[in-house]
Amino acid sequence: MLILEHLKILSQLTELPISGIKPVRFGFKLNWSASATVTLASCLIPDSTALVVLRTECYVVNLTSGAADYGYYQPPPPGTAWWLTANDVNTSGQNFTDPNAPTHLVCDTDELIFFPSGRYVNLVATLEVSPDGATRAIRTTCYGYYVPAGVVDRLANQEDFIRVQT
Repeated sequence: MLILEHLKILSQLTELPISGIKPVRFGFKLNWSASATVTLASCLIPDSTALVVLRTECYVVNLTSGAADYGYYQPPPPGTAWWLTANDVNTSGQNFTDPNAPTHLVCDTDELIFFPSGRYVNLVATLEVSPDGATRAIRTTCYGYYVPAGVVDRLANQEDFIRVQT
């Protein structure tokens, strides 16, 4: 249902038919216990295509049998998170958003972010140690949509609060 709603919004915003917008979901499941810099999600943007990300969801869950918080869904882990563009699935590249933004602002948000073609777009986080040192799973899902590259040229000048200011 969320994807259908996104398609309607993008169709109105871009003046493209829904058939001209291709949904793509991406993200990783990672184990987390120690402080680290990790890639939470990554997507290759084909040439002549741009990517619009409308929703990012990230949560932490403890799946250790017998744990007091077993199976409880928790907010994104503490730390910072940002989007970057790179040549591969990596934690280094050109920062696309502010690398000092708290994870909850970047990893659990409805934010309209436009990415140019021909590169990987990676959601990277520098995480703090888990609260009790126990291993938890981080699950991230990004709802993105491929659109013609020209759409980004028209619409990407809009400001957003996590974008790197140049």
